[in-house]
Amino acid sequence: YLGAIYLAYFTYLCFRDALRDKVETLSPAQIEPNKTQQIDAFDGGDLGGSSVDTRRRTTRLRQQVRQSTWVKPALATLAICWLNPAAYVDVLVMIGGLANQYGETGRWFFAAGAIAASMLWFPTVGLAAAKFSHVLSRPAVWRGINFGIGCIMALLTIKLLLT
Repeated sequence: YLGAIYLAYFTYLCFRDALRDKVETLSPAQIEPNKTQQIDAFDGGDLGGSSVDTRRRTTRLRQQVRQSTWVKPALATLAICWLNPAAYVDVLVMIGGLANQYGETGRWFFAAGAIAASMLWFPTVGLAAAKFSHVLSRPAVWRGINFGIGCIMALLTIKLLLT
């Protein structure tokens, strides 16, 4: 029943968003990329009686700025990949359970097919999202997507309650 309550609430959210007149979306042109700040060398002169090598410090700061632009997304990707319990449930429980139905040798063929399908599916989804980003930025398209998801969630909620 808790699962049905969750699905019903999710269904409500989908239909609510689908029926809104104004949905906020961002187009690729509206998103401004993060700009790395230009760190220029300065002539500090005599700072407190000691000379400072500003070139070495500036180089180190530039390296830190460059490094920080890719480190956070890379760490987030690794965390989503390796700390995601749903991925382990999908791979170990669901796919593993299905693969075991095919016997000792058949399960390895099943696993190879699942890996090949994933290697095809995920890049296809990523490339399609990039290609159709101009279409997906329209509020009417998102209302349609939310309505379709709401219908699917409503059917799943009913099916869960009837079984």
